[in-house]
Amino acid sequence: ANPQDVKLTTYAKVGYDENKYIHVSQATNRFQEAKVTTRVEIVKEVNQLPIIIGSTIGGLALLAIVAGVLYKVGFFKRGYKAKLEDAGDEGSGGVTTDASTPSTNAATA
Repeated sequence: ANPQDVKLTTYAKVGYDENKYIHVSQATNRFQEAKVTTRVEIVKEVNQLPIIIGSTIGGLALLAIVAGVLYKVGFFKRGYKAKLEDAGDEGSGGVTTDASTPSTNAATA
């Protein structure tokens, strides 16, 4: 047998006063006696702490490598201010409008 397995045998017998009570099936004793054999498997618990710590450090290292590569290719240097200023100059056509001046398209009555 494997040393990691343990077999347990449980035996039970029901006794009663046969003068006072009658068993329905006198031919068999299977309801009066029972024997059960149980096989218990011993499982050793694995220490999960080194796996958790190693996975955490590996994940953080991978994240740092990906962030470094993105920084090298210029992913974080987008320059939105310059793009917005260029788009603002091109969109207005160089003409500035003021709300206090009357518009030339206004209908006259």
